[in-house]
Amino acid sequence: MLKRCGVVFDVDGVLLRGKVPISGATQVLEHLRNTKTPFAIMTNGGGVTEAKKAEQLSDILKFEIPPAQLCLSHTPMRSLVPKYEHEMILVVGKKCDATKVQLEKIKTSSILEVMHNYGFQNVVTVSDIHSHFPASYPDIPVEKVPHLGKYDAQAFKAVFVLMDPIFWGRELQIIMDVLTSHTYMKTTFRITSYNIRTLRLNAKNQVVLTERIASLQRSLEASEKRAAENVLALETLRENEREWKDLFQPLLKDPKNGLSRTLVENHPTKAVCELFVARQLDLDALLQQRGQLELQISKLSTRLDAATKTSLEYKSKVAQLEAELSDVKYNVREVSLQLSEDLILDKETRIGSRTRDTNLDLTALLESYERGENGETRQLVQHLKEALQRSENANTELQEHQRAMLSPAIVNKYKDRIVELEKELSEEKADALRMTKRIERLEMDIAVYEKRLGKGEFNPRTTKVVHMMLNPTSHHAFQEHTTESADMQELRQENERLKEALQQVTHQTPKTKLSATSITTPHETVEGLRVLNQRLKEVFRDQINLYRDAVYRVTGYKIDLLSDIK
Repeated sequence: MLKRCGVVFDVDGVLLRGKVPISGATQVLEHLRNTKTPFAIMTNGGGVTEAKKAEQLSDILKFEIPPAQLCLSHTPMRSLVPKYEHEMILVVGKKCDATKVQLEKIKTSSILEVMHNYGFQNVVTVSDIHSHFPASYPDIPVEKVPHLGKYDAQAFKAVFVLMDPIFWGRELQIIMDVLTSHTYMKTTFRITSYNIRTLRLNAKNQVVLTERIASLQRSLEASEKRAAENVLALETLRENEREWKDLFQPLLKDPKNGLSRTLVENHPTKAVCELFVARQLDLDALLQQRGQLELQISKLSTRLDAATKTSLEYKSKVAQLEAELSDVKYNVREVSLQLSEDLILDKETRIGSRTRDTNLDLTALLESYERGENGETRQLVQHLKEALQRSENANTELQEHQRAMLSPAIVNKYKDRIVELEKELSEEKADALRMTKRIERLEMDIAVYEKRLGKGEFNPRTTKVVHMMLNPTSHHAFQEHTTESADMQELRQENERLKEALQQVTHQTPKTKLSATSITTPHETVEGLRVLNQRLKEVFRDQINLYRDAVYRVTGYKIDLLSDIK
């Protein structure tokens, strides 16, 4: 009995080189058909149906090839249809990167069409699972599609690897998840020997199976590494939870915060957010009040500087008036002494006049005895004439000196003016005392505001914020004090004239007048306010950072406050 032989051809390198037929390939196929020699064509390619592939080869070789004589890489899987016809299976290969909906729109052949052509009814591609569970492989972003619990009610029974895929990482990850789960992503279990035999049968090659197992082992190691990282992350989250409880439980349990007990017990995160919002509102109100207080303090500081300057000017004026008064008193004493001396000289002048009259009488008497004169009498007469001449010269000098002296009326006028200056000096001292008291009141107000700034937080529900403004009446009065009146100017001019007159009488040099611009104003209070303001900014910044860090730990969001808080 003769045995018939058959011929099996490969495609690449035997019948075709690329898409060009090899010389003589068509003639060999025609010879086999004419001699009725059975033949088959096998290839490790796939991704299309046998009919589609036979049509492509027939067009290239110009020889009709029946689909039944063509064997692709996934053709042997047709024998598994009776076992997995209605079971849910996962297919892997090229041209399955699109979902079923996308494939229906583009109308292209794919391994999904191949599996349906074989007779498999419940076929799921890797792209379908990836679109249903994007977190299974986040490196490739996809749009999530709801699965409606499809994978919870039914488990995968087999994985068909029709050909090598494009995204090996995604396919291996999802294959590993499917093989290690009873229902997809529910309860895990070890791969049984039956799954390994099924995988070996579907792979059709021990080398491919070994490579797949090695890949799955690497994926398993990566999964274990991710699991360890997840455990570490879980421990970190638990530690953060403990820190969160230690930080916020005292605040949430405080009955003064105004939070309901139900909200704290059921929704602690929401309670913390509400507490943070309330504290932020309190902080905003406090910052607003601080700005108002700083504005008021700046106004009070300005008024205090002006009042201090005015007080120093008044003190300078008082010192000048006291100096002028002392000069006038000294000059009056000098004039009084000079007047007493003039009175004595006047008396001496009268005595000299009487002496001159007496001398004249004596001279006349002596001249009556000239007839009987001798040398002694003539010498005596000569001495009397010389004494008379000397007394006349002395009287002339005394009269000239008396005419140069001031009269008693002018001295009395000076005394009256001194009384007026003393009265005005007392009024200036009273004004300076009132200005000093006013400065003390302003310093007390500033101390009160500093104390209010140092108190910290306040309750905006029970605290009323009052916007302080400058009193127009007090401002007008303050302007009147700062502007110099016409009476004061006249008084100053008259004092200057009196001072010049006294200097001319006593031959004194004029003194330099103190300038009001040389008076310095202290700023110790303003520097203290600046230091306190800087300290308040540091305290507020620390409080804001504490709340921001707490909210970030609870919600994962970074919250920033108003940009104008610096």
